[in-house]
Amino acid sequence: MPRLNVMGELRAILESVLGGVPVQVGLPGERPGTVVVVRRCGGARQDALVDSTQVEVIMWAPTEARAEELAELVGDAMSHLPFARGFCACEELEMRTDYDYLARSPRWYALYRLKTYQPKEG
Repeated sequence: MPRLNVMGELRAILESVLGGVPVQVGLPGERPGTVVVVRRCGGARQDALVDSTQVEVIMWAPTEARAEELAELVGDAMSHLPFARGFCACEELEMRTDYDYLARSPRWYALYRLKTYQPKEG
C-alpha cells in the first residue's frame, strides 16, 4: 500500500496559500530572500494506517514583519489541513521568532504534530 507523501502534500498546500513564496523540503545552496522550508523532524508510524508525524516549518523573509506574516499564514493553513488529502489532526507545538544570525536574516520557526493516513485514490 502506498504511503501518504506528507512532505509533498504539505509543500503543495502551503505553496497554494502563500502567494508565490517558494515552499521547499530542503534549503538550496543559494537561499532566496523569502522562502519556506518544511521537513519531517520526528514521529513514528502508529500502525499500518496511521502515521504520527512531527514537522517543522521554517520561514525566512527580508523583514521580521514579513517573516511573522508568513508564520501566521502557515499556522492558519496548518490548522485547516484537509481530511480528504490524508490529514486527521494537526497540533501546533511551537511558533516563535528565530533570527538567523549566520544569514543575518529574520526567520520564524513552527513545530507541528500531525496524524495522517493514506486516503483512498479516486
